[in-house]
Order: sequence, then structure tokens, then C-alpha cells
Amino acid sequence: MTSREEVAKKLRENSTVHTTDEAYVVLLNCIGITYDYANLFNRLADLVDPTCRPVEADNNIVCSECGADLYDDDLYCPHCGARVVRESETLEQAALPADGYIDNQTLALAT
Repeated sequence: MTSREEVAKKLRENSTVHTTDEAYVVLLNCIGITYDYANLFNRLADLVDPTCRPVEADNNIVCSECGADLYDDDLYCPHCGARVVRESETLEQAALPADGYIDNQTLALAT
């Protein structure tokens, strides 16, 4: 899988396209997809909001993307930053904040 940094670098290197078709082909090439409409939006979603699933490896639970150790309460992988999606939840459910969650903006306004 191509990382966000690699995609950004490739996009900056190819910023002189002249038509919509050229832009589309360059975009697909930058994110590692051949001319394929079906995978474009899934691939873009993975770059914007990377997710992983906890998997069992030996006696540990690890990130499915990078293999780093995960704890039961991890919302994000401490190594690759992917959002942890547990088996019982869909991607849409995982995107909702947990009960008692306070985002940084709310916290900043409260102080």
C-alpha cells in the first residue's frame, strides 16, 4: 500500500496536467491503481482514513497493517497511526466517537 507521504510527493511532481483525463490518470498512478474506477474511492478512503484490525500473533494482539503491539483500549495504532477497527464494529461505527470522548477542540474551548 502506498503511504500518504508517497502519494503527496508523486502528486507534487505531476502537478502540470492540462486536462481532466490527464489529471485522473495521474491521480490513479500516484495512488497505485491502474486505470480502474472501481478501486479509486476505496483507495482514496484508505489514504485519508487508514484503518487496521487487531490480529492475534503468538500471544500478542498486533496491528494488521504494521504488526505493532496493540492494547485493548487503543483507538489508533501507536506505530503506523491507523484507526483500530474491532471485529464487532463496522467502519462507520468505528468513526463515531466513544462515550465520554472529548475532542481537542472541545478541550481547548473548555480551558
